[in-house]
Amino acid sequence: MSASGIAVFDKTLQTTHIWLDDLMADQGLDRQLAWHVLGAVLHTLGRIDQ
Repeated sequence: MSASGIAVFDKTLQTTHIWLDDLMADQGLDRQLAWHVLGAVLHTLGRIDQ
């Protein structure tokens, strides 16, 4: 059984944690700053798509 019971949500959450871990390792960020950076990147990409 998955953590949330919804496979697509669990997969998305897993991918998010992988991206955060990569940001933390590559850029030397703490987890909170990695969240902010990831949010800014995704926000920017969303605006480009419009």
